[in-house]
Amino acid sequence: MKTLYLSSALIVGFFVAAACGPSQPANTADDGSTASASATATADMTGGSDAGGAGAGGGATTATATATATATATATASAPPPTRAQMVAAGDTAAGQKVFETNNCTGCHGTPKAPGKKAPNLYKLTWDDKHIDEAFEIVMKGKKPMPAYADKVKDKDIADVVAYLKANAQK
Repeated sequence: MKTLYLSSALIVGFFVAAACGPSQPANTADDGSTASASATATADMTGGSDAGGAGAGGGATTATATATATATATATASAPPPTRAQMVAAGDTAAGQKVFETNNCTGCHGTPKAPGKKAPNLYKLTWDDKHIDEAFEIVMKGKKPMPAYADKVKDKDIADVVAYLKANAQK
């Protein structure tokens, strides 16, 4: 009977090769990064002859295990979010009028033909970047006597309202 002793490198190489296969495909994560792994195991076992069961022979065992891992991260560039002024420029005036009326802004600010007397006449403002930024802040946080609307409207709603006000500005 012949006893074969395997080296630990061969055993590790066998298990690495069995677990990873000859080559693992690249994996891509949600953030665009990729990772790949590969492993190679080779074994060369040579032994002498076993003549008539006498057991005459020696043997040499050679094992090689190689593991390689590579990771590459790719950053995706995206455009910066639009400014408030850009949002207003792209605003929907009809939607803005609806938001303005639904939230009873006309109760204090009035309409283009009959501006309100309780609050500033928003139809006379020059809607430059400064006034646009102020409008977003005041609508979201409130300013006495006006309540905050942060829980009722989104930035797009405010942009639509300002687009409506700009379109109906009194000159």
